[in-house]
Amino acid sequence: GLDVIDFPEAAKRKLLKVRESQKTNEKAKIKGDSSSHKWRHQDEAIEEFITRERGVLEMATGTGKTRTALRICNRLIASGSIRSIIISTDGTDLLDQWYKELLDFVHSDHPNFAITRHYASYHDRDRFILNAEYNILLCSRPSLAPALRKLSKTQMAETILIHDEVHRLGSQGNRESLSGLSSNIRYRLGLSATSEREYDDIGTEFIKEHIGPIIFEFELSDAIERGILSPLNYYPLDYEPNEQDRKNIQNVYKMISARKHAGNPMTKEEIWIKLSRVFKISKAKLPVFGK
Repeated sequence: GLDVIDFPEAAKRKLLKVRESQKTNEKAKIKGDSSSHKWRHQDEAIEEFITRERGVLEMATGTGKTRTALRICNRLIASGSIRSIIISTDGTDLLDQWYKELLDFVHSDHPNFAITRHYASYHDRDRFILNAEYNILLCSRPSLAPALRKLSKTQMAETILIHDEVHRLGSQGNRESLSGLSSNIRYRLGLSATSEREYDDIGTEFIKEHIGPIIFEFELSDAIERGILSPLNYYPLDYEPNEQDRKNIQNVYKMISARKHAGNPMTKEEIWIKLSRVFKISKAKLPVFGK
């Protein structure tokens, strides 16, 4: 549904129009709003974390969560507060993005730091465990627990633990493997655009326990108002669940009944998560997008 029209053709067809009042307002906005002013939320987030030492930065996608996290690391390294960095998240693509950012981070500011990876085809966690000083461990969530178990209390006191996409941290598997392991880590930072887990109070509470509460918020509306992100219109599309969706819903209720009879009833959060997943992956949505 996208047409790309080059500039001369657009001008010839008189497709380019400027409202004078809008033009004037935009000039005034640019004049009174410098780049540093536009991105000042990053400075505010950094100061809040340095003061609190633990917590979640809830910032809209595109507003610089990664850059803010690395600037926090810069501050802590400069003050001699940390000697190790651990960054954990889900998904190879996201971990690869972090690696590119870390290459610039080390090359530009901290050439004495090594980068150790443990995810996908990379299995170098033991190198970090053997010598965590001036080392950055970039790892998937499942591979994090063994590293945390091996750190001494002294090392933990000089480490920052960063969880990107922190809302995923509250899953049952992560709760079981990571519970209590970060208690002695002084600096704990969570990053997410939406940190609270839908229909999962237990998971949300675990995030608060493992990382800390939300200490800074910069929402989508804030970013649009500041001129960082573009305004958008949101149009919900209605659809009717199909026969497979109805079967999947029936299966959820069968699971609820089976768990209840087994003496291990599902919580309300578990039920809502199972039901919501049926609608999230429904193929009945696909024809709606083709219209």
